[in-house]
Amino acid sequence: MPKIKSNPTTKLITDQMAEYGIEFGERYRDGASKFEGVVVAFYFYEHGCLRVNLRGRDFSTGGALEQSFDAPELVRVTDDVPVPKGTTKGGPRGLAPTSRPGPV
Repeated sequence: MPKIKSNPTTKLITDQMAEYGIEFGERYRDGASKFEGVVVAFYFYEHGCLRVNLRGRDFSTGGALEQSFDAPELVRVTDDVPVPKGTTKGGPRGLAPTSRPGPV
């Protein structure tokens, strides 16, 4: 995989990935819904929230289903270890403010 040039966004991603320990291709389960699937995407929101997209099975249709969950709500299936809650609390965490206007 090609090396990505470091910038504030890639640093945030790298730091959060290390903090939560979530990996692509690993199987996780949501504690509340019991939905289980393989990690296929991550979403890093402006204020530091990490959401994880899991691809699992839709038991009503038999097909694939993707759902998104907050990282700290997941448990790794292979060893039943919860994802750490993380040490940071909300906020942009060092990202420069955007110059684009907000919603009107």
